[in-house]
Amino acid sequence: MDNMKQHWVTPLTHQISAWTEAQGTSGNAGLNVCEWPQTGYIIVRGHGNDSAFTSAAGKALGVTWPTAARSSAKNDKVRVLWLSPDEWAVICAYDDKAQYLAALQQAVGNVSAQVVDNSGGVTALVLSGADVNTVLRHLTPYDVESMKVGDCVGTVVSQAHVLLHRCDDAQYDIIIRRSFADYVWKLLVKAARPYGMRVV
Repeated sequence: MDNMKQHWVTPLTHQISAWTEAQGTSGNAGLNVCEWPQTGYIIVRGHGNDSAFTSAAGKALGVTWPTAARSSAKNDKVRVLWLSPDEWAVICAYDDKAQYLAALQQAVGNVSAQVVDNSGGVTALVLSGADVNTVLRHLTPYDVESMKVGDCVGTVVSQAHVLLHRCDDAQYDIIIRRSFADYVWKLLVKAARPYGMRVV
């Protein structure tokens, strides 16, 4: 038992492995794709107009808490995405999750707030490359090219609700509920077919 290696299985492990085995990982492609590595995903709820809450939560993570619609904040270890006026997603390395969860729970213990670990309920695909905007136009009705770096919006990919975060000029994260991961993956593969897709 002591010699057994831990094997991390994400919601799309099997689909990506099968695709990679069939298609390979080399060559030029208009779209580069990878699934989030071992990632913590914490939901924080509170009142965005309550300075006691925003100050405490931001201090716990070392960021200025984002309160404007579509905004985000980050440092070298953590990202905070605005979801609604009273809800945020905190994204970090899985190994750091317990630390941030405890820090947030302690920080907002005296204000009206809730901190919930939802790491097992979601996954995300990181999309980049020369044709990333074109592929996303096939997938979602949202005008992705109007998004500024750092913007995050809730939108749909066909019948699935997703959270789209523009990380930089040519990279986006699509955060997906675990139950919709396979569905969104199949739509992505279809949309990317004319441009070439590579798993990285």
